[in-house]
Amino acid sequence: MRVFAFIAVLAVALPVHAADGFAELGGGVMIPAADSTWTDYVDPSPKLFVRGGATQNGFGGMLSFDWTPVNVDATTWNFLDVSAYRFRILANAVAHIHAGNKLEASARFGIGIDIQHVTVRAAIGPLSSKTDDDDYGLALEPAFGIWYDVGPVQLGGELALPISFHSYNANDNKVVLDDFTAFDVDLLLGVRVGGGHR
Repeated sequence: MRVFAFIAVLAVALPVHAADGFAELGGGVMIPAADSTWTDYVDPSPKLFVRGGATQNGFGGMLSFDWTPVNVDATTWNFLDVSAYRFRILANAVAHIHAGNKLEASARFGIGIDIQHVTVRAAIGPLSSKTDDDDYGLALEPAFGIWYDVGPVQLGGELALPISFHSYNANDNKVVLDDFTAFDVDLLLGVRVGGGHR
């Protein structure tokens, strides 16, 4: 958690003192890769993100927020109406590296919180029930991207590898979610404003 606090302070402090503040907005697809508890629970799902931070001499910090309306695996949840979402908040260390005329490579590593929510509705004749469940876990995320200058903005693509760790606690009264480690592959497209690009 000390690392998370350090990156968060860096991400907040840099925009105040450096000229190269930036913001990013975009989305893509989240593809579940492991473990089996996670991959049996979800299918590939859309993802949206918003980020903001700053760099100085190509290195800096960034806060990121992303939201995934999770496509649950229909075969796992037969006869149930299930809706779910995931929300991740990360403090990131970032590097923006000039890679050619109008081209920039980027790398980041984030640490933060992964929030999972699921709602399960069941109906048998006139009888119905609804169950909500939330779980909070540690989130890690390395990512690599390429950005291209297009007028006053940059357009980019990114490969991210989100990881989250969720542990069951009997005191939480969990009824849906259980222990799992989620490992995903994210394919993302975005637009960046600012950042001191050329």
